[in-house]
Amino acid sequence: MTRTSDRPDRATRLPGSIAALAYVGEVIAPLFVIVGLFTRPAAFVIAIMMLMAIALAHGNQVASLNKQGGRAIELEGLYLFGALAIALIGAGRLSVGGQSGRGN
Repeated sequence: MTRTSDRPDRATRLPGSIAALAYVGEVIAPLFVIVGLFTRPAAFVIAIMMLMAIALAHGNQVASLNKQGGRAIELEGLYLFGALAIALIGAGRLSVGGQSGRGN
């Protein structure tokens, strides 16, 4: 019998509930932002997901530069601050929820 610590692929797996939350953050929330329904909470969820992605996958690249001299996590930062901007500004008048819609 193989122990979990002997298999690196099993030792790093997260629980299924985390996978469900990742699905919400990576599929459902962006769809809500695109449609304009519950835009502020959905953008906040995207920002939280980007913080988790930076912390878990790119934590060692925060202070490093890429080959061209830019930040190594420049794209992740763009997504993070874009989601924060949408969360603070809201959806706009052409969204499904309208300007006065709840969560917009």
